[in-house]
Amino acid sequence: PYVHKKHHEVIYPVSISSDYCHWLEFLSANLMPVVLFPKLSYYLFGTKMHIFSIYLFFIIRITETVETHSGYDFPFSPFKLIPYGLSPEYHNYHHTHNLGNYGSFTTIWDTLFRTNTPYYRHLMRNCLLYTSDAADDLLCVDLGGRRIIKKKK
Repeated sequence: PYVHKKHHEVIYPVSISSDYCHWLEFLSANLMPVVLFPKLSYYLFGTKMHIFSIYLFFIIRITETVETHSGYDFPFSPFKLIPYGLSPEYHNYHHTHNLGNYGSFTTIWDTLFRTNTPYYRHLMRNCLLYTSDAADDLLCVDLGGRRIIKKKK
């Protein structure tokens, strides 16, 4: 818990804050997966990865991390095409409430272990749930096919 708290000193994250973390977290969560990914693919598939594939993985991973910490929900983001992909608003809840939404690339694990339940309760308290694409023209949050419209006060 102490190690990740350094990253949470930034309550409302901006892109550059995605790398602001404890040195141990930097080694284990930021650097090690990037270094081990090519080696792991060799052991899983029995062949070395092409350097282009390695760079493509780096570009995708870094771009997604920076976008998630940007605070902007870009409507044209290619990461919205990923099933169970997460949005900057989803990750921002993790920073502002320090509760749930632990996923870094997808919401699959949060959904399986129900660690995103407080986030969805928070949305339901403050928003109306729409299941229609008619809500696209209104101020809303995309939840992978479901639309959440913010209530007027």
